[in-house]
Amino acid sequence: MDRRKALKGIGLSFGYLMATPAVLSVLQGCQQQDSGNWKPVFFTTDEAVILTGIIDMILPATEKYPGALDVHVPQFIDAFADAVYEKKAQQKVKSGMKEVVKALKSNNKNYKQLLDKHLVGKSDNKLLSDFLSDIRKMTVWAYMTSEQVGERVLAYDPVPGAFRSCIPVEEATGGLAWSIPK
Repeated sequence: MDRRKALKGIGLSFGYLMATPAVLSVLQGCQQQDSGNWKPVFFTTDEAVILTGIIDMILPATEKYPGALDVHVPQFIDAFADAVYEKKAQQKVKSGMKEVVKALKSNNKNYKQLLDKHLVGKSDNKLLSDFLSDIRKMTVWAYMTSEQVGERVLAYDPVPGAFRSCIPVEEATGGLAWSIPK
């Protein structure tokens, strides 16, 4: 079975993840790798370093919450681009990454300036802005659907109890959004 066709057939898009064997294998592969021994499969090693820097700027760790690097978001994005994207989408990602490399060379590898210019300010480079916007969306999506965030940051109840309607979120979950159990 072709994983790309299977995922395309069920309508996978950002923000909507259905538990299919292909996606689960990508997720499990990311959980088994730690950042120290990660060997990218889609990006080059240099591109993976850049991707990691960008992702860390988008969702850094805090005292209270894990960051995107803590839940292996770069590994997920790398595996997802390799296993799920069709050739045309993969080429677009590679072109976007080339633009990032060029932009970083011209501003002395300042990730914050790059993100501020292309995500917050006005940019004349649509390919670069679109690529960074897609990376930001995927970072948030991968982070929010990670097991660690789902079970330790969001409200998690693998076996929900009685239905109680019309109660404040503070009372129901302590103000946390619900995580969807596996």
